[in-house]
Amino acid sequence: MAKPSQRAKSLLRSVPNPAVADKNKGWRKSMNSTSRQAKSIPIVQLEDSYDAIIVGAGIAGLFAANFLAQQGVKTLLLERHYVVGGYMQGGWERGFYFDYGIQSNEIMGGILPALEKLQLNDRVTFHPSRYRLLSPFNSLDVTINSMDGARQAFIQAFPESEAELHAYFDYYDHVYEVARLYNLKGFRGIIEGDAQSFMPNYESYWSKLPHYEAFKEYNSTISWKKTRELLGKDSRVSRILTHMGYRNQSVFATGLFWYMWCDDYYYNEGGKQALLDMLADAFTERGGTLALRASVEEIVVKDNKVRGIRLANGRMIRAHHVISNADLRHTMENLLQYHPSVTQWIEQMKNTPVSEAMFTVYLGLKMSPEELGKHLKGVHHTWFFPTHLPSPDPFGEAFHQSLPMEMSAPCLLDPKLAKEGHSTLILQTFSSYDWMQRWRIEPDGRRQRSYKELKKLAEEQLIENAAQIIPGLRSAIVHSSSATPLTHHRYTLNSGGATAGWTWNPKRTLISATDQRIVTPIENLYCAGHWTIWPGGVVTALASGKIASDLILSSRGR
Repeated sequence: MAKPSQRAKSLLRSVPNPAVADKNKGWRKSMNSTSRQAKSIPIVQLEDSYDAIIVGAGIAGLFAANFLAQQGVKTLLLERHYVVGGYMQGGWERGFYFDYGIQSNEIMGGILPALEKLQLNDRVTFHPSRYRLLSPFNSLDVTINSMDGARQAFIQAFPESEAELHAYFDYYDHVYEVARLYNLKGFRGIIEGDAQSFMPNYESYWSKLPHYEAFKEYNSTISWKKTRELLGKDSRVSRILTHMGYRNQSVFATGLFWYMWCDDYYYNEGGKQALLDMLADAFTERGGTLALRASVEEIVVKDNKVRGIRLANGRMIRAHHVISNADLRHTMENLLQYHPSVTQWIEQMKNTPVSEAMFTVYLGLKMSPEELGKHLKGVHHTWFFPTHLPSPDPFGEAFHQSLPMEMSAPCLLDPKLAKEGHSTLILQTFSSYDWMQRWRIEPDGRRQRSYKELKKLAEEQLIENAAQIIPGLRSAIVHSSSATPLTHHRYTLNSGGATAGWTWNPKRTLISATDQRIVTPIENLYCAGHWTIWPGGVVTALASGKIASDLILSSRGR
């Protein structure tokens, strides 16, 4: 979305561009998809065959590649962009570092045990990232450290609902415990164990864990409906606690958010891109081949068995195994070109909604981290609820201004992410790919003046909300840019700019919480990423990459 990080630049000096490797030698100028600047990428030859090829260097692809390379599997990792990362990607703009998608994430059940297993945990430093819920129009201001602390803060802000809030937190205390187990026992067990012991029967793994029946119950109940039942439809506090996460998510998913905010939300030094670049470095150090600006045209299948991939220039590279860490629709419809074996999957996906997209504003401020920290009470993430405004109208121009908004200030944890005396601030709110007739783009997809005006309108609305919390914000802005759901789709190829795979609505999602789309109907072809395990996110994406790599290793006899 902008220029790559310094570590990404070092990768560019050693990574081939296979799309032209068999036609040219030396250096070639390559434009990124924003056309902001040209990148010089060296050209080297790729081999004709590999043990495994991974399409897409998102978090699942990077970890799967490392697990395979650690065991000596000859692996090729292909990425269509000039920098790795997918939705976790970050970059520098005019002296300011921004995480373009995910701002912080849980690590205890996924990333940390995976790094330990790969012996990479000493190459990254994580800091706890606190979360603050703020509704100044309701006197709510709580930095979440525990469920009990949140309970007391909500009762203080909404004393008329004290009894109902006790009922709410009594209920969610247990959901929180189940969510905690789901991460620390469930997914950690997948990372530390061998998926061959239970795959492809993914449900058999979860059914052996304590609280499995409670987990199924919580995951079949819609969160906002349960919240209204506990708090009352028209109570002041209901408007806040019914907007905790994705639309129509389950009670269990809300419990996951409470768990993360209390115990398991972290940010790594150097920004997300530093973590991703470290994983890319580790992969190549262990003998893996990473190719950036490598566009895959086709996953080649013969006799219902994967044979390799075909690049955009027509060159085929053979492989015994392929993992697609791409959007599942893109994999089935474009890369597999509607192969008959996946017809049923394609039909199932047609009417399945995806998770919500985000509208994001990236601000560079002439304001020191110390001054910004005073306004944000030293908290990395502030979730701002504009309850003084009417309820959001999804068809109105004020849609984004009426939604809860997350303000993230990573420089509070790592001041090096902005030039001296300056800070970065990221504003995010849920959005829609199809808002205002798909953001008023032209029928042919061109983004003309009407699109830019609408984008600017939404940007100004988020800044206006943030300025109510940060005095002098507008005058401190020295750099700004923004990304619509269309932007996120263009860079990640995630359908509709989806941030977490399929919808989190348990009634409508493609895959249940105990189902998976890692093992495909095609022999030796696996899928990974947040489209393959519910609910989509960092932990599930990573787990899918680990499962896919385990299955490949098992087939090779480890």
